[in-house]
Amino acid sequence: MIGIVMRTKDRPVLLRRALKSVMRQSWKKWHVVIANTGDPRVVQRVLESLGATDGLAIEIVHLDKELSAEDATNAALERLSGAEHIAFHDDDDSWAPDFLGICVRQLETLSEIYPATVAVIALGKRVDEEIDGNVVRVKSTELMRPHMSAGFISLNAMVVENQFKNIQLLVKKSAVAKIRFDSLFGGMSDWDFHLRLLMAGDIYVIPQVLVFSHVRSSVRGPYANRSAAARAFAGTVAEATILGNAWLRADISSGTVGLGFLNSIRPVLEHLSWYATQSSNSSRAMLERLHGDIGALGAELSNVSGRVSRRPVRNVFKLGYLWLRSGRALHYLLQFLRTANSVGLRQAVDRTKTWLLLQR
Repeated sequence: MIGIVMRTKDRPVLLRRALKSVMRQSWKKWHVVIANTGDPRVVQRVLESLGATDGLAIEIVHLDKELSAEDATNAALERLSGAEHIAFHDDDDSWAPDFLGICVRQLETLSEIYPATVAVIALGKRVDEEIDGNVVRVKSTELMRPHMSAGFISLNAMVVENQFKNIQLLVKKSAVAKIRFDSLFGGMSDWDFHLRLLMAGDIYVIPQVLVFSHVRSSVRGPYANRSAAARAFAGTVAEATILGNAWLRADISSGTVGLGFLNSIRPVLEHLSWYATQSSNSSRAMLERLHGDIGALGAELSNVSGRVSRRPVRNVFKLGYLWLRSGRALHYLLQFLRTANSVGLRQAVDRTKTWLLLQR
């Protein structure tokens, strides 16, 4: 059975869509726990409108309105002790109908081949939308992380930045038995949770678009994106610093080497990687320049060779002309033969021509 955590707070339009996304799944062995920190009547009316009050495995946990989203998620997780797998479905996102079925089968298959596999994620699309009353209008869609392909997620890459969203994840219940969301991190808690999950085992990327992360950048109030609001306040750089400090403090306190140490040496590794790349690029440019210089030198040598190869021919014709005009043909012939025998034909031609010119 797959346990599904769904957080909500006074967003009936989105909650209705989210529940329909779950109810349309081809995999029917699921149990939803709605962690509600809003008005209980809002959730009840949505369930009644969907005819989901009877016969469906939907449980509602009404929580304190001031409870954080992280603590609300943890409370829902506690209610799913009988689940074999866990999925997270916020009230403003959606799944393709085969998400659960494909993910659970892939996770089971991978676990047999690679026992360290604890979770899978599916590719997703970002859906930019706006809300007008009870009507949701899609403005645009784009693929999230288009560079991502099939394979296991790198822990090094995850330390640099969060690689996926909760809506993309299906995880073994045993892997998250001791992992919870930390409310101290607010909008950064997902990243921290994913990192600690990756410390427990490997996460595989299924190369199919089965997830839709809905974003309402221009909407304010209860229908705004909570993560976007948190990021607008803190910023990505601030998030990384806060998380890095927390990880390093934990390592120092426990006297162990963990995420804090890995994150602290990351700038050094990035610098070394940058330096290696620059050195490689510089060497490549030098080789290209050297190749060009060699080509130019080859062309020049070819040109010189052509001039040199033509020079003896011109010399011989000029020598013959001067020899015939000298009046001492026999003398210069004997001198030429002696010189050719001692220093070679080319120098004999040059010297004889010089002698003939001096006698003019």
